[in-house]
Amino acid sequence: MRNFADKIKRYFPFNVSEIKSITITVILLTFIVAFNDGNDTFNLSVWIGNFLIWLIIVLISVFIKQVGHRFIGL
Repeated sequence: MRNFADKIKRYFPFNVSEIKSITITVILLTFIVAFNDGNDTFNLSVWIGNFLIWLIIVLISVFIKQVGHRFIGL
């Protein structure tokens, strides 16, 4: 158990390049998903609200996926 705790302490945190890549991925995926909000006319305030909702959903999803990959990789 001590060995596993040491692995988590050493290898689990994300480095700067991984954080940049994850940030770019989250923004691009959010833009793709939030692009069509289902309205006939474009309304910026509605689109920004939709974008923020999808940003939170995509951020949580990508974070859980990356944490799962890291955890299994240990």
